[in-house]
Amino acid sequence: FANQMQQLRKIRAENQAAAAFAAKQSAELAQRALLTQRVTDEQQVRENAEAATAALVAKQEADSSQRALFANQMQQLRKIRAENQAAAAFAAKQSAELAQRALLTQRVTDEQQVRENAEAATAALVAKQEADSSQRALFANQMQQ
Repeated sequence: FANQMQQLRKIRAENQAAAAFAAKQSAELAQRALLTQRVTDEQQVRENAEAATAALVAKQEADSSQRALFANQMQQLRKIRAENQAAAAFAAKQSAELAQRALLTQRVTDEQQVRENAEAATAALVAKQEADSSQRALFANQMQQ
């Protein structure tokens, strides 16, 4: 009986030592799991920060590209406006030149009409004078007879 009791104590001591070892191992595993979780959490935080930074950089680049595109469009709009103003000024100049040519043409036409009227009046006057002269000659001839 005493031998069995001693073996039982020995088994209990071994069990307690094994339980203590298992508890120590469990505590170490739990600590490793916590450290692993902490490292994983820190890595996730870093990855999230990197992703947020990359998203911010991409947004800033997109905003910058959009501003550059808008500035380019505004520059093109200003260029088109300048071209339109130049075309309008050219059209106004051409219109003024055409109006001036029309006035000159009208003036030439009016002067030509005045010359033609003067020539017709001169021809009519000459014809009247010739008729008067013929009539006087006829009258003088009749008076002589």
